[in-house]
Amino acid sequence: MIRIGAFSFAIFGIFLCSCTSNKVKENITTTATTSKDYKPTFIVDEPKAIAPEVTDSVIPAEEYADYFVVVVDTGFNYAALRTQMLKISNELGLPIDTLGRTFDQKKNLIALPEDDEDELYAGDYFPRRNPGENLSLEYLDFYQKSAVEKRIAILSGIYEHKKSADSALKILKRIAPKAFSLKAKIFMGCMH
Repeated sequence: MIRIGAFSFAIFGIFLCSCTSNKVKENITTTATTSKDYKPTFIVDEPKAIAPEVTDSVIPAEEYADYFVVVVDTGFNYAALRTQMLKISNELGLPIDTLGRTFDQKKNLIALPEDDEDELYAGDYFPRRNPGENLSLEYLDFYQKSAVEKRIAILSGIYEHKKSADSALKILKRIAPKAFSLKAKIFMGCMH
């Protein structure tokens, strides 16, 4: 059991160091497996785009925040959802924040440019995580774990308080009857 505790501490230290270093931009995840002699072996996986591939028991609870997300509509057609987002922006005066991402047709992915300054996420999806009232196109499964992979959602806001999300939803429903809100546990820790 001492080895397991030391292992958890070592993994936490690796994540802590990788978040504070600007020169090292790796997101290597490890999965521990045990042989019948109970000697840990490690398998190094490829970098993941959404969140670190570690169990919730390793990531401290304070690395997550509960937010209320307001969703205008969902679907798989990026162009149609983008058109709908532009229309809502014009009608309600809500700003659009793409975080610099566009739709990469070859990858079939909402992604940062290949030459983005963030070398780890360049050419890949990086989710919107901070509270704010603006429109963006996101992958719904980042906010709702039961969602189908690659389902795109038009977000109109991420709120700290349910009352704020409910107020925004009430206004939004006048022009977007499919709109809904959900409570999301969002990873707020370092993603590098």
